[in-house]
Amino acid sequence: MTNATPKKPVSIQLIGPAFPIWDELAVHLRNGYVIQPDLGIELGHNGNAIVNLILGNPSTAAIERANGSNELAQQQEQAAFDRAVKEEAKRLAEQAARDALEQRIAAIKADQAKAIRELERATAAEIAKLQ
Repeated sequence: MTNATPKKPVSIQLIGPAFPIWDELAVHLRNGYVIQPDLGIELGHNGNAIVNLILGNPSTAAIERANGSNELAQQQEQAAFDRAVKEEAKRLAEQAARDALEQRIAAIKADQAKAIRELERATAAEIAKLQ
């Protein structure tokens, strides 16, 4: 007994609500089908789609456009990543500056509290001398 690969139909027509049809279309495109050039895609006012597919390969022009759109998407993702990194670096620098300022203020407050305690001790010693 041999395991024969089932023969693919030469053409397929998809009809139904557009969103599930697009998912099904993606599967068929991966499996060697292309949209039939002379029939294309029809979109109804009710949200339905009709897509006619045939076995075949994308044209050279379609492959070049796909490569271009892929490259553009990669550039856009890289630009978004670079912006996010720059914004995070700015946020971290601002946070570090705030933290340093808070530490300086805490040190000044500690020095002032120490000076007040010393002044209170000195005042208490002077009052004790007067009594």
